[in-house]
Amino acid sequence: MKHIFLGLVSVFLWQACSGGAAARKQTAECYVRYLAPEGQWLAEVTLREGVDGQPGGRAVESPSGVRYQNVLMRLLPFEDATYRLEQAGGYTAAHKFEWQDSAEKQHSFEMNMPAITAFTFGTKSLSNKQPASLRWDGAPLDQNESLVFMWESTDGGLTVPMEITGSPGMDHIDFPAAQMAKIPAGNWSLYLVRKKQVKRNLDGVQTVGVVEYYSRPDTLLIQN
Repeated sequence: MKHIFLGLVSVFLWQACSGGAAARKQTAECYVRYLAPEGQWLAEVTLREGVDGQPGGRAVESPSGVRYQNVLMRLLPFEDATYRLEQAGGYTAAHKFEWQDSAEKQHSFEMNMPAITAFTFGTKSLSNKQPASLRWDGAPLDQNESLVFMWESTDGGLTVPMEITGSPGMDHIDFPAAQMAKIPAGNWSLYLVRKKQVKRNLDGVQTVGVVEYYSRPDTLLIQN
């Protein structure tokens, strides 16, 4: 099973400041990825400061560092300062980041997304000429969540991704025959990526967070 990582797409917003000086914007980009087969976590944070009206902003350090789940993250030795934490362990639905900005104001950002512990089509054999329906163990999709289906041929020759943007309360996915027709006949490994994006203004710091959960794979036979 090879993982295709979706990652965090940076979103740059701004903060307006009072007075005659140029307005300053502060942003925070937070990312969490969990690989269920390996039981591995990855968390990353990039803090930025810039001038309102200009794209992006320079990456900056926090005076007291950045913590994920109350664990101090390490600062990567790159020009574009990024904090990272990698560790093994079980999945936790709640994700919390804490840091200070350049003015030593404390900020806390939280995201919450349940796991998908198992999924099934109700059969191990599917037809690429017939519709199919998938259900999973875990909470229904919430607002700003999506599912990515990663179909990988067991011979390693082909990968077919399918992304479904859910609606709140969705607890199953129906695949029409036209969607199933995209998967050639053969043996396939399938894993799901549950993904959520959260945007929040933290007392002037425009923060975007992405959390991704990569499920354990299942093997399926696709027939003509």
